[in-house]
Amino acid sequence: DPHIADRALPSAITGLIPLLVVLVLSFLLHDSLGHLALIIALGGGVLTLMIINYRYFINMQNAITAGTTGALVAIGNTAAVVGFGSIAKSTEAFQVAVEVMTHIPGNELIGAAIAISVIAGLTGSASGGQVIALPLLAPHYIDQGVNPEELHRVVSISSGA
Repeated sequence: DPHIADRALPSAITGLIPLLVVLVLSFLLHDSLGHLALIIALGGGVLTLMIINYRYFINMQNAITAGTTGALVAIGNTAAVVGFGSIAKSTEAFQVAVEVMTHIPGNELIGAAIAISVIAGLTGSASGGQVIALPLLAPHYIDQGVNPEELHRVVSISSGA
């Protein structure tokens, strides 16, 4: 926006306050509420941001509309890719690719990284590749003695590579 420099902007410190609210609420509520604490903490951070910076908001309705539209497009794209990947997973070529990928010689984590990257490429999506590949590949690699936490980290990184 070329007109941003023409108006007063909030202090950078006010950007840290909502983050601190999220951290504090998350730590305080985690033991009693579990994962729900994260949702409450994020909501608290958003409310804090809105209260602190309310005077800087110009045309809130357009911002909410644009944000909602962007979120719906992202959800729709992810759903379409996961749907496509589910169909692709049922083909014989996909099964052959999985079989080849799970028999890569060498370190199992490197093999898993390559396998996930290829499968994510075949499905057309990092998140779709994870959703489809993990149920197929995780048992294979865990049976070979791979630490599930290490496998998850490698899968998360390599699916987008």
